[in-house]
Amino acid sequence: MRTVALVLVAACGANSPEPDEGPRAVRTKEHLEAARKHDEVARERTSWPTTSAVTPGDATSGTTIPWNRTWDPDDEHGRLARIHRSEAAALEVGYIEACGSRDIKKLVGSPLTRHRVGGWNTAGGVVVLLSTHAGSAATLLSDLRCHRAWLLVGTGVEQGSPLALPGLLVEAKGDQDGITLTLSIKDKKLVPELQRRVLRQLEETTRRPPRQED
Repeated sequence: MRTVALVLVAACGANSPEPDEGPRAVRTKEHLEAARKHDEVARERTSWPTTSAVTPGDATSGTTIPWNRTWDPDDEHGRLARIHRSEAAALEVGYIEACGSRDIKKLVGSPLTRHRVGGWNTAGGVVVLLSTHAGSAATLLSDLRCHRAWLLVGTGVEQGSPLALPGLLVEAKGDQDGITLTLSIKDKKLVPELQRRVLRQLEETTRRPPRQED
């Protein structure tokens, strides 16, 4: 019996809105959008209103529009924008490291659904049984890392994937009969959400046989 552990932890140094499909790690495009919004606020705070010229003692001159602005190069919004851009760049690097030059067509569809046999809930998460077609432990964990990275750069269209949850922990055990994946999560309040997502994926694929790789 061979055991390999994989830790999938989301990197998120700044707060972002809760996604519509439920909790998950922040994607590249969301980091960039947050950075853009913080940049806009920072620019507004440093803008100067239009004023009319005033000559002291000139009764016919226009009046000055009152204004009061401050400029701080270390403004909080500028700092948050830099954090989000850094997080987006890190996700892109993570995608390249996890997936390399893989064919994008092979990234579609989670390994959890391509090779599933069955599964059940546990107190801390879910156990998923996979067929031997998932490959070796190293191959399977590499596929999981790549698929998650693909989801987080915003390329993935899979809604509500369990692999997109922040703080996901994966342990793989394999032998000649198949592979057992134990999924758990750091935030125990997300255990029901993890179980719901895995169950939904398994239910969506029960109508078709497990996919065998070429």
